[in-house]
Amino acid sequence: MLVDVLKYLRAGDIVTHMFTVHPGGLLDPNGKLWPQVRDAKESGVLMDVGHGLHNLNFDVARKVLDQELFPDGVSTDGHRGNRAGPVYDLPTTMAKLMALGFSLNQVVEMATVNAAKLLGRTAELGFIRVGSSG
Repeated sequence: MLVDVLKYLRAGDIVTHMFTVHPGGLLDPNGKLWPQVRDAKESGVLMDVGHGLHNLNFDVARKVLDQELFPDGVSTDGHRGNRAGPVYDLPTTMAKLMALGFSLNQVVEMATVNAAKLLGRTAELGFIRVGSSG
C-alpha cells in the first residue's frame, strides 16, 4: 500500500497515479485521504496524475480534490495498451482535468512548467522561447 511507502519518501520525490481506482491509493476505505498522504505532501512530496489504464478515476479524483489535494503535475502512461483509450494522449488527459474543474492555464502549467520542475530540468524545459527545446 502507498501509505507504507510514504514514510520513505523525501521532498521532491513523486507519487504518481494519484487518482487510481486500485486499492492502496491515496484514499482509505471511507474515501478519506490517509493522514500519511497529507503529511507527505506537507513535507514536500509531489503528486502527479499519471493517467494510465485504470489510474484516472473521476470518482477518486473528485474525492481527492474535494479534500484539497491537488496534482503538481500531469503525465500519462501512454503505452501501446492504452493509447487507443482511455488515455489517448496528453492533451486528452489535460482535457479530463479541465472536466474536473481545472482551468486551461492550470493544466498547461501542470504539463509544462510543473513537469519541468518535477524532473528538475527547469533550465531547459517547461517554457516556449525562441531557440529553446523546452
